[in-house]
Amino acid sequence: MVSKRLDFKSTYLYKLRWICILLVLIAFLGILNFFPGFVQDYYRLMFFHVLRIIFDPILDLLPFSAIWILTVGTIAALIKASSKLDIANPLWWLNSACKFIVFFYILWGFNYKAPELKDLLPVSPSTIELDENQLVGLITKMNDELAIGSSTAFSQSPTGTATREIREAVKSFLRSNQLSAPGNPKIVFAQGNVLRRIGISGIYLPYTFELYVDNSLLPAQHYFTIAHELGHAFGYTNEGEANFIACISLLESKNSDHQAVAKFEILQEALYRLNYLNEDLFDANYKILNSGIKQELELRKSEAEKYRNWLWTISSYSNDIFLKFQGQESGNQSYSGFLEYCISWNPSLTQQ
Repeated sequence: MVSKRLDFKSTYLYKLRWICILLVLIAFLGILNFFPGFVQDYYRLMFFHVLRIIFDPILDLLPFSAIWILTVGTIAALIKASSKLDIANPLWWLNSACKFIVFFYILWGFNYKAPELKDLLPVSPSTIELDENQLVGLITKMNDELAIGSSTAFSQSPTGTATREIREAVKSFLRSNQLSAPGNPKIVFAQGNVLRRIGISGIYLPYTFELYVDNSLLPAQHYFTIAHELGHAFGYTNEGEANFIACISLLESKNSDHQAVAKFEILQEALYRLNYLNEDLFDANYKILNSGIKQELELRKSEAEKYRNWLWTISSYSNDIFLKFQGQESGNQSYSGFLEYCISWNPSLTQQ
């Protein structure tokens, strides 16, 4: 009788194993909040670095995206669970969800506990306060410097060599500032507007070590989204910091197309903020923008409206909650924080 009870308890605990592992992991994550340096030294610069060095060359050899391996593996697991009738058990689904969460942190998520870029670079974004006059000056400067008509980045999406050049630009910025940029993350263009239909433009997926960019994006959006997701692929989790990495990497690139894309993103963010602060001032400055800039802005607006549906709303809300849970208190608003980073990094942006 005793042995049967022990067997029962042992089996029951085994069924709960992933739930238990996740609970231990959550407790460990709480402790790591106090040791960002430990995470930086032993996870981001060591464990995660090794993962990238191992898997990136392997993924490059595959003639297809690793997402298909993940998809087939997931389907196989569901079929196996169905044959054993486990799929009808809520505990199986809970364990499976916990397993995905655990591996999310092991393969990438521990980077959330590493130091932020403001602790690794000579930047102080919190000290930058942009008023209406500074925003107008920034808009004027970018408008004067941007020549969209002569930039192929606004008419032709990057493929092959161009995507590798974006990756090298991001790696060059990070490494020149003694920041980690391991491996060569694989860039995959998602077909069928799949990502846009669920409310996102791009995503880095830790389970496949690949970054995905929706193929339906406008050409210049491809450049910036790729650079943004590369920031995540190299282990930088904050959305505003990923935008900063993308913007400054492209801005400091010797490639004029890269520079044009970065300047447009700065201009677009400045316009968005000015419109929020003073609509009349926004209207006055919008009227004097170059025709090419206005055309690109209008095109982006119309393209965004095509995919603004209930899935977009759910995705945006879910992402906001997820970011806040991970310590990014401003949630979705954290994306726009890149502007303060950029100006703190390069004060000349606000100088005429």
